[in-house]
Order: sequence, then C-alpha cells, then structure tokens
Amino acid sequence: MEKAYYSLTEVCEILGVKAHIIRYWESEFPKLKENSDRNTRRRFTAKELELLRKIKDLVQNRRFTLEGAKAELKKRRPRILREESQSVLDIKKELLEIKDILQKRKYSHS
Repeated sequence: MEKAYYSLTEVCEILGVKAHIIRYWESEFPKLKENSDRNTRRRFTAKELELLRKIKDLVQNRRFTLEGAKAELKKRRPRILREESQSVLDIKKELLEIKDILQKRKYSHS
C-alpha cells in the first residue's frame, strides 16, 4: 500500500542513500519541494519519492552530473506529460462508458 507521505528516514532506507544526499538533492532540484510538518521533519510524497529514484539512477548508476541529470529530467518531462494525459483520457473514456451503462440500466428498470 502506498503511503501519503514518507519521512526522510524512510526515503533513505528505501533508496539506500544517506540523509545529507537527499538534502543536497532537495537544494538542487526545485521539484523536490520540502514538505515539513510542525516538527520541521521532512516529508515526501510518492511522486517525490519516484523523482528521487530517478535522480539516484541518473547520478549514481548512470553517472550523470547533477546538471546532466537536470537536463535529462527536463528532456523526459514532455514524454511523461503526454503519457499522463493519455492515461487521463483513457480513464475519462472508461468512466463515460460506465455512465452510459448505468443510465441504460436506470431507464430499463423504470
């Protein structure tokens, strides 16, 4: 089950990196906006965790510099947006089909 928020400790355990690395990436990648609770603990959404996974892959596994990783993520963004848009359209189509089915059932029982 996906959580709403992950603590810095959880993110470090999931990614296998130290907290100072995450803090540094936060300062370098604007998309990693800091979500702090009242105790000023860092919290990360599932989307931010996924972005951190991509950053880790680019920097540590594929040996990109931070500037190179930023450029690569920017390059990927339009493709990701197109894929997300298509998913939304697919969901909308399915919902409209369900709506039609429900309306037909409603009128057939009247």
